[in-house]
Amino acid sequence: MSFGIVFFALLGLAALVVAGMGAQYAMRRTEHWMAFMDHIYNPPGKRPFPVDRPW
Repeated sequence: MSFGIVFFALLGLAALVVAGMGAQYAMRRTEHWMAFMDHIYNPPGKRPFPVDRPW
């Protein structure tokens, strides 16, 4: 009985780790895509207003 509890606890922990890694990957991809689209719509030198972003 206790083996099943430990097994599901480890399974849930592994699922949390995988979900966290996936969320970090999605955040990086979204940030990169937003930077790319911002560069397309607002190329350097044609910004209508100053922005304090690294891209």
